[in-house]
Amino acid sequence: MKINTKKIVLIFLYLFITIAPLFSQISLTDLVPAQIQNDQVRFRDNPSLAANLIRLFNNGEKVGIISKTDFIEKINDTKNFWYYIKK
Repeated sequence: MKINTKKIVLIFLYLFITIAPLFSQISLTDLVPAQIQNDQVRFRDNPSLAANLIRLFNNGEKVGIISKTDFIEKINDTKNFWYYIKK
């Protein structure tokens, strides 16, 4: 299955992404540059652990953050938002 890396999807970045600057909401034209900070970060199609896995990101890959959810989810010992990104 070929994955369109230009497709906008959701990802839970877990604390493995560098975000600059902090924000609450940004527009589609104002992507916040970010870099994945761990291997095998899951790229999902909805903000849920039950959502379909689209692909895995590796340490150092660059993405653009479009916005984030208005809720925080706890996974294991980590709490964070889900992020809408564009590769």
